[in-house]
Amino acid sequence: MNSIEGTNGYLEEAMKGTLDWLEAVRCKDYSWGRWKYSSVMIRPYGLIPSIIAIRVLAVLDKLNDIPQRLKQEAVKYFQSQQDASDGFFKDKLVGEKELAENHHHTWPDIWGQMDAKDALDLLGAKPLYPMPSDVFVDLASPEMEEEILSWNWQRPWLVGERFFRAVEAFFIRNGKRITPPIEKAFEIIEKEVFSESDGMPSKKGCSDINNHCGGVFKLMVTYKLVGRPYPFPERAIDSLLAMQKTNAEFADGGMCMNWDAIWVLWLMDKQSKSKYRHNDIAVAADKLAAMLMKDYRKADGAFAFGGKLCLGVHHSVRIGQALPISDMLGTLMCLYCLAYADDLNGKLNISSNPHVDKLIFMK
Repeated sequence: MNSIEGTNGYLEEAMKGTLDWLEAVRCKDYSWGRWKYSSVMIRPYGLIPSIIAIRVLAVLDKLNDIPQRLKQEAVKYFQSQQDASDGFFKDKLVGEKELAENHHHTWPDIWGQMDAKDALDLLGAKPLYPMPSDVFVDLASPEMEEEILSWNWQRPWLVGERFFRAVEAFFIRNGKRITPPIEKAFEIIEKEVFSESDGMPSKKGCSDINNHCGGVFKLMVTYKLVGRPYPFPERAIDSLLAMQKTNAEFADGGMCMNWDAIWVLWLMDKQSKSKYRHNDIAVAADKLAAMLMKDYRKADGAFAFGGKLCLGVHHSVRIGQALPISDMLGTLMCLYCLAYADDLNGKLNISSNPHVDKLIFMK
Protein backbone atom coordinates (compact mmCIF):
# COMPACT_ATOMS: atom_id res chain seq x y z
CA MET A 1 0.00 0.00 0.00
CA ASN A 2 1.24 3.47 -0.85
CA SER A 3 2.36 5.31 2.29
CA ILE A 4 0.02 8.22 1.45
CA GLU A 5 -3.18 6.26 0.80
CA GLY A 6 -5.71 6.32 3.59
CA THR A 7 -4.21 9.37 5.31
CA ASN A 8 -7.05 11.73 4.29
CA GLY A 9 -4.45 14.44 3.94
CA TYR A 10 -3.78 17.12 1.38
CA LEU A 11 -1.14 15.02 -0.39
CA GLU A 12 -3.53 12.12 -0.92
CA GLU A 13 -6.16 14.49 -2.30
CA ALA A 14 -3.70 15.90 -4.83
CA MET A 15 -2.13 12.59 -5.92
CA LYS A 16 -4.37 11.32 -8.74
CA GLY A 17 -4.63 14.63 -10.56
CA THR A 18 -0.88 15.15 -10.27
CA LEU A 19 -0.06 11.69 -11.64
CA ASP A 20 -2.45 12.15 -14.57
CA TRP A 21 -0.87 15.52 -15.37
CA LEU A 22 2.63 14.07 -15.05
CA GLU A 23 1.85 11.48 -17.69
CA ALA A 24 0.30 14.14 -19.93
CA VAL A 25 3.52 16.20 -20.02
CA ARG A 26 5.86 13.23 -20.41
CA CYS A 27 7.65 13.24 -23.76
CA LYS A 28 6.49 10.06 -25.49
CA ASP A 29 8.57 10.49 -28.64
CA TYR A 30 11.76 9.38 -26.86
CA SER A 31 12.74 6.84 -24.22
CA TRP A 32 11.04 6.96 -20.81
CA GLY A 33 12.29 9.52 -18.33
CA ARG A 34 11.94 12.79 -20.26
CA TRP A 35 9.40 15.42 -19.29
CA LYS A 36 8.38 18.97 -20.15
CA TYR A 37 8.08 21.83 -17.67
CA SER A 38 4.51 22.37 -18.90
CA SER A 39 2.28 21.43 -21.81
CA VAL A 40 3.45 24.54 -23.70
CA MET A 41 7.21 24.10 -23.25
CA ILE A 42 9.07 25.21 -26.38
CA ARG A 43 11.42 22.19 -26.38
CA PRO A 44 10.26 18.55 -26.50
CA TYR A 45 11.67 17.86 -23.01
CA GLY A 46 14.20 19.24 -20.56
CA LEU A 47 16.77 17.96 -18.11
CA ILE A 48 15.54 20.00 -15.11
CA PRO A 49 11.84 19.08 -15.45
CA SER A 50 12.83 15.44 -15.93
CA ILE A 51 14.86 15.52 -12.70
CA ILE A 52 11.91 17.15 -10.93
CA ALA A 53 9.48 14.53 -12.27
CA ILE A 54 11.51 11.76 -10.64
CA ARG A 55 11.30 13.67 -7.35
CA VAL A 56 7.53 14.06 -7.78
CA LEU A 57 7.14 10.30 -8.24
CA ALA A 58 9.28 9.75 -5.14
CA VAL A 59 7.36 12.27 -3.00
CA LEU A 60 4.11 10.54 -3.99
CA ASP A 61 5.69 7.14 -3.25
CA LYS A 62 5.05 5.96 -6.81
CA LEU A 63 8.64 5.45 -7.95
CA ASN A 64 8.66 1.79 -6.96
CA ASP A 65 5.71 1.20 -9.31
CA ILE A 66 7.85 2.05 -12.35
CA PRO A 67 9.25 -1.04 -14.15
CA GLN A 68 13.00 -1.41 -13.89
CA ARG A 69 13.46 -1.31 -17.68
CA LEU A 70 11.86 2.14 -17.78
CA LYS A 71 13.99 3.35 -14.91
CA GLN A 72 17.07 2.27 -16.83
CA GLU A 73 15.95 4.35 -19.81
CA ALA A 74 15.79 7.39 -17.52
CA VAL A 75 19.21 6.55 -16.06
CA LYS A 76 20.74 6.44 -19.55
CA TYR A 77 19.21 9.80 -20.39
CA PHE A 78 20.45 11.52 -17.23
CA GLN A 79 23.92 10.03 -17.53
CA SER A 80 24.12 11.15 -21.17
CA GLN A 81 23.74 14.77 -20.07
CA GLN A 82 26.90 14.83 -17.94
CA ASP A 83 29.96 16.55 -19.40
CA ALA A 84 32.98 14.29 -18.96
CA SER A 85 35.39 17.23 -19.09
CA ASP A 86 34.12 19.15 -16.05
CA GLY A 87 31.52 16.89 -14.39
CA PHE A 88 28.57 19.29 -14.80
CA PHE A 89 25.24 18.04 -16.07
CA LYS A 90 24.26 20.14 -19.10
CA ASP A 91 20.95 19.96 -20.92
CA LYS A 92 21.99 19.40 -24.52
CA LEU A 93 18.87 21.20 -25.73
CA VAL A 94 19.81 24.40 -23.88
CA GLY A 95 22.37 26.86 -25.20
CA GLU A 96 22.92 30.61 -25.44
CA LYS A 97 19.85 31.15 -27.62
CA GLU A 98 17.63 29.59 -24.93
CA LEU A 99 18.66 32.13 -22.30
CA ALA A 100 16.19 34.84 -21.39
CA GLU A 101 16.96 38.50 -21.94
CA ASN A 102 18.78 40.19 -19.07
CA HIS A 103 19.59 36.82 -17.50
CA HIS A 104 21.60 37.03 -14.27
CA HIS A 105 22.57 33.41 -13.67
CA THR A 106 26.05 32.31 -14.72
CA TRP A 107 26.49 29.03 -16.58
CA PRO A 108 27.77 27.32 -13.39
CA ASP A 109 24.56 28.55 -11.68
CA ILE A 110 22.47 26.99 -14.43
CA TRP A 111 24.49 23.78 -14.61
CA GLY A 112 24.23 23.48 -10.84
CA GLN A 113 20.45 23.41 -11.20
CA MET A 114 20.83 20.68 -13.83
CA ASP A 115 22.56 18.44 -11.31
CA ALA A 116 20.93 15.03 -11.89
CA LYS A 117 22.74 13.05 -9.22
CA ASP A 118 19.80 13.02 -6.80
CA ALA A 119 17.47 11.74 -9.55
CA LEU A 120 20.04 9.07 -10.38
CA ASP A 121 20.25 8.22 -6.70
CA LEU A 122 16.46 7.76 -6.54
CA LEU A 123 16.77 5.47 -9.57
CA GLY A 124 19.54 3.42 -7.95
CA ALA A 125 22.33 4.75 -10.18
CA LYS A 126 25.25 7.19 -10.11
CA PRO A 127 26.82 9.81 -12.39
CA LEU A 128 29.29 8.41 -14.91
CA TYR A 129 32.00 10.95 -14.09
CA PRO A 130 33.24 12.72 -10.94
CA MET A 131 31.22 15.77 -10.00
CA PRO A 132 32.84 19.25 -10.12
CA SER A 133 35.31 19.56 -7.26
CA ASP A 134 35.68 23.36 -7.14
CA VAL A 135 32.50 25.32 -7.80
CA PHE A 136 32.68 29.14 -7.56
CA VAL A 137 35.45 28.98 -4.93
CA ASP A 138 37.83 26.33 -3.66
CA LEU A 139 37.26 26.32 0.10
CA ALA A 140 40.90 25.30 0.62
CA SER A 141 42.11 28.46 -1.13
CA PRO A 142 43.80 31.18 0.99
CA GLU A 143 41.48 33.67 -0.73
CA MET A 144 38.36 31.77 0.32
CA GLU A 145 37.16 34.27 2.94
CA GLU A 146 37.77 37.29 0.73
CA GLU A 147 35.97 35.59 -2.16
CA ILE A 148 32.87 34.60 -0.14
CA LEU A 149 32.52 38.04 1.41
CA SER A 150 32.92 39.71 -1.99
CA TRP A 151 29.69 38.10 -3.20
CA ASN A 152 26.58 40.25 -3.33
CA TRP A 153 24.95 39.22 -0.05
CA GLN A 154 22.19 41.75 -0.68
CA ARG A 155 20.86 38.88 -2.79
CA PRO A 156 21.40 35.97 -0.40
CA TRP A 157 19.24 33.58 -2.43
CA LEU A 158 21.54 33.74 -5.45
CA VAL A 159 24.83 33.79 -3.57
CA GLY A 160 23.42 31.31 -1.05
CA GLU A 161 23.11 28.94 -4.00
CA ARG A 162 26.76 29.52 -4.81
CA PHE A 163 27.73 28.96 -1.18
CA PHE A 164 25.83 25.66 -1.23
CA ARG A 165 27.49 24.50 -4.45
CA ALA A 166 30.94 25.36 -3.11
CA VAL A 167 30.38 23.52 0.19
CA GLU A 168 28.70 20.56 -1.52
CA ALA A 169 31.55 20.05 -3.98
CA PHE A 170 34.21 20.29 -1.27
CA PHE A 171 32.18 18.07 1.09
CA ILE A 172 31.85 15.34 -1.54
CA ARG A 173 35.48 15.67 -2.61
CA ASN A 174 36.59 15.04 0.96
CA GLY A 175 34.51 11.95 1.60
CA LYS A 176 31.50 13.80 3.05
CA ARG A 177 33.51 14.95 6.06
CA ILE A 178 33.41 18.35 7.74
CA THR A 179 36.98 19.47 7.26
CA PRO A 180 38.53 22.73 8.60
CA PRO A 181 37.86 24.70 5.38
CA ILE A 182 34.14 23.82 5.58
CA GLU A 183 34.06 24.77 9.26
CA LYS A 184 35.75 28.06 8.40
CA ALA A 185 33.26 28.79 5.61
CA PHE A 186 30.33 28.43 8.02
CA GLU A 187 32.07 30.56 10.64
CA ILE A 188 32.50 33.32 8.06
CA ILE A 189 28.83 33.57 7.15
CA GLU A 190 27.67 33.12 10.76
CA LYS A 191 29.84 36.05 11.79
CA GLU A 192 29.53 38.30 8.75
CA VAL A 193 26.20 37.48 7.08
CA PHE A 194 23.68 36.32 9.70
CA SER A 195 22.01 38.74 12.07
CA GLU A 196 21.51 37.53 15.62
CA SER A 197 18.50 39.81 16.04
CA ASP A 198 16.31 38.30 13.29
CA GLY A 199 18.03 35.04 12.29
CA MET A 200 18.14 36.27 8.70
CA PRO A 201 21.12 36.70 6.32
CA SER A 202 20.72 40.45 6.69
CA LYS A 203 23.99 41.72 8.15
CA LYS A 204 25.53 42.50 4.74
CA GLY A 205 22.81 44.94 3.77
CA CYS A 206 19.91 42.78 2.59
CA SER A 207 16.59 44.38 3.56
CA ASP A 208 14.27 42.71 1.04
CA ILE A 209 11.76 40.25 2.56
CA ASN A 210 11.89 37.89 -0.43
CA ASN A 211 15.65 37.73 -0.32
CA HIS A 212 15.52 37.05 3.41
CA CYS A 213 13.09 34.20 2.86
CA GLY A 214 14.94 32.71 -0.12
CA GLY A 215 18.34 33.28 1.45
CA VAL A 216 17.39 31.42 4.63
CA PHE A 217 16.17 28.54 2.47
CA LYS A 218 19.36 28.27 0.42
CA LEU A 219 21.58 28.48 3.47
CA MET A 220 19.45 25.93 5.32
CA VAL A 221 20.03 23.51 2.43
CA THR A 222 23.76 23.87 3.07
CA TYR A 223 23.42 23.39 6.83
CA LYS A 224 21.25 20.34 6.24
CA LEU A 225 23.81 18.89 3.83
CA VAL A 226 26.55 18.74 6.47
CA GLY A 227 24.33 18.23 9.52
CA ARG A 228 25.20 21.54 11.16
CA PRO A 229 22.54 23.17 13.41
CA TYR A 230 21.11 26.35 11.97
CA PRO A 231 22.18 29.49 13.89
CA PHE A 232 19.61 31.61 15.75
CA PRO A 233 16.70 29.23 14.94
CA GLU A 234 14.15 30.83 17.28
CA ARG A 235 14.67 34.28 15.80
CA ALA A 236 14.45 32.80 12.29
CA ILE A 237 11.17 31.05 13.18
CA ASP A 238 9.77 34.33 14.48
CA SER A 239 10.85 36.16 11.32
CA LEU A 240 9.46 33.56 8.94
CA LEU A 241 6.11 33.25 10.70
CA ALA A 242 5.80 37.04 10.59
CA MET A 243 6.20 36.87 6.79
CA GLN A 244 2.91 34.96 6.32
CA LYS A 245 0.14 37.23 5.08
CA THR A 246 -3.57 36.97 5.80
CA ASN A 247 -4.05 35.22 2.44
CA ALA A 248 -1.61 32.47 3.67
CA GLU A 249 1.17 33.44 1.22
CA PHE A 250 4.67 34.06 2.58
CA ALA A 251 6.57 37.26 1.79
CA ASP A 252 5.42 38.48 -1.63
CA GLY A 253 3.97 35.11 -2.59
CA GLY A 254 4.73 32.60 -5.32
CA MET A 255 6.04 29.12 -4.73
CA CYS A 256 9.66 30.13 -4.15
CA MET A 257 8.63 32.12 -1.09
CA ASN A 258 5.92 29.72 0.10
CA TRP A 259 8.01 26.58 -0.20
CA ASP A 260 11.21 28.20 1.05
CA ALA A 261 9.50 29.48 4.20
CA ILE A 262 7.51 26.40 5.12
CA TRP A 263 10.37 23.93 4.51
CA VAL A 264 12.66 25.94 6.77
CA LEU A 265 9.92 26.24 9.42
CA TRP A 266 9.21 22.49 9.23
CA LEU A 267 12.91 21.67 9.54
CA MET A 268 13.51 24.17 12.34
CA ASP A 269 10.56 22.65 14.18
CA LYS A 270 12.41 19.34 14.02
CA GLN A 271 15.67 20.99 15.12
CA SER A 272 13.89 22.41 18.17
CA LYS A 273 12.12 19.06 18.80
CA SER A 274 8.80 20.93 18.42
CA LYS A 275 9.49 22.94 21.58
CA TYR A 276 9.32 26.41 20.04
CA ARG A 277 6.08 27.68 18.49
CA HIS A 278 5.15 24.24 17.11
CA ASN A 279 1.41 24.99 17.07
CA ASP A 280 1.99 28.26 15.23
CA ILE A 281 4.10 26.46 12.62
CA ALA A 282 1.47 23.72 12.19
CA VAL A 283 -1.32 26.30 11.74
CA ALA A 284 0.76 28.28 9.24
CA ALA A 285 1.43 25.12 7.21
CA ASP A 286 -2.24 24.12 7.23
CA LYS A 287 -3.34 27.57 6.06
CA LEU A 288 -0.77 27.46 3.27
CA ALA A 289 -1.78 23.97 2.13
CA ALA A 290 -5.48 24.85 2.02
CA MET A 291 -4.71 27.96 -0.03
CA LEU A 292 -2.52 26.01 -2.48
CA MET A 293 -5.25 23.45 -3.09
CA LYS A 294 -7.71 26.27 -3.74
CA ASP A 295 -5.64 28.82 -5.67
CA TYR A 296 -2.52 27.13 -7.07
CA ARG A 297 -4.07 23.90 -8.31
CA LYS A 298 -5.04 24.13 -11.97
CA ALA A 299 -7.81 22.50 -14.01
CA ASP A 300 -5.27 20.08 -15.54
CA GLY A 301 -4.74 18.45 -12.12
CA ALA A 302 -1.39 19.74 -10.88
CA PHE A 303 -0.05 23.13 -9.72
CA ALA A 304 1.32 26.39 -11.16
CA PHE A 305 4.47 27.98 -9.81
CA GLY A 306 3.02 31.49 -9.76
CA GLY A 307 -0.45 30.54 -8.61
CA LYS A 308 -2.28 32.06 -11.55
CA LEU A 309 0.35 31.29 -14.19
CA CYS A 310 2.94 28.62 -14.93
CA LEU A 311 6.64 29.37 -15.26
CA GLY A 312 7.78 31.10 -18.43
CA VAL A 313 11.47 31.25 -17.45
CA HIS A 314 13.44 29.16 -14.97
CA HIS A 315 17.00 29.96 -13.94
CA SER A 316 17.36 32.29 -16.91
CA VAL A 317 16.31 29.62 -19.42
CA ARG A 318 13.19 30.31 -21.48
CA ILE A 319 10.47 27.67 -21.10
CA GLY A 320 7.39 28.88 -22.94
CA GLN A 321 4.34 31.07 -22.56
CA ALA A 322 3.13 31.74 -19.00
CA LEU A 323 -0.47 30.47 -18.94
CA PRO A 324 -2.98 29.40 -16.26
CA ILE A 325 -1.78 25.78 -16.40
CA SER A 326 0.44 23.58 -14.25
CA ASP A 327 4.22 23.39 -14.40
CA MET A 328 6.73 20.90 -13.02
CA LEU A 329 8.50 23.09 -10.47
CA GLY A 330 5.31 24.54 -9.04
CA THR A 331 3.88 21.05 -8.74
CA LEU A 332 6.84 19.68 -6.81
CA MET A 333 7.01 22.70 -4.49
CA CYS A 334 3.28 22.50 -3.75
CA LEU A 335 3.44 18.76 -3.08
CA TYR A 336 6.27 19.30 -0.60
CA CYS A 337 4.21 21.98 1.17
CA LEU A 338 1.21 19.65 1.34
CA ALA A 339 3.42 16.92 2.80
CA TYR A 340 4.82 19.26 5.50
CA ALA A 341 1.29 20.37 6.45
CA ASP A 342 0.11 16.76 6.66
CA ASP A 343 3.16 15.81 8.73
CA LEU A 344 2.88 18.76 11.13
CA ASN A 345 -0.82 18.13 11.63
CA GLY A 346 -0.55 14.37 12.23
CA LYS A 347 -2.07 13.16 8.95
CA LEU A 348 1.15 11.80 7.46
CA ASN A 349 4.44 10.51 8.80
CA ILE A 350 6.93 11.69 6.21
CA SER A 351 9.54 9.27 7.54
CA SER A 352 7.38 6.38 6.24
CA ASN A 353 8.18 7.36 2.66
CA PRO A 354 10.60 4.68 1.37
CA HIS A 355 12.63 7.33 -0.47
CA VAL A 356 12.92 9.73 2.45
CA ASP A 357 16.68 9.27 2.86
CA LYS A 358 17.19 10.33 -0.76
CA LEU A 359 14.79 13.29 -0.73
CA ILE A 360 16.71 16.14 0.87
CA PHE A 361 13.55 18.22 1.36
CA MET A 362 11.70 15.44 3.21
CA LYS A 363 14.15 14.66 5.97
